[in-house]
Amino acid sequence: MRNILLITLMLSLSLASMTEAATLKESLKTLQTYAEKDDHTSAKTQEVLKVIDQSVTTIVEGKEKASPEFMKALARAAVLTFDSDPSEAAGELLLPLQKKNKKALEEAIRSLPKKDADSLRESLKNAAREATQGNG
Repeated sequence: MRNILLITLMLSLSLASMTEAATLKESLKTLQTYAEKDDHTSAKTQEVLKVIDQSVTTIVEGKEKASPEFMKALARAAVLTFDSDPSEAAGELLLPLQKKNKKALEEAIRSLPKKDADSLRESLKNAAREATQGNG
């Protein structure tokens, strides 16, 4: 009986890790699709913000390592959300990733056009300030 439980547990853990791997791949497709289209409606922006949040959590928790391509798509999609989300929530969502892997995120930001890169850096700076000092 104990062996069956152990095998079941190992199988469920391996299936969970395969699901996470598929999650970042699916997230990359969603982020790239959002970046390619011009119809950034509020509903689509909310969907992308959710994908950004889930992706950052997956990366920060060490469940999966993000490729440079993924990081670039994440940064690009975050900047694009600013047009339909004046709160710039994507900057706040990326903050844990900046703390965990600043170098990789900065490389992704450098791949953006200067105006977009500056906008994302400013959003991250504001999110960090709000996290330490509050909003006010």
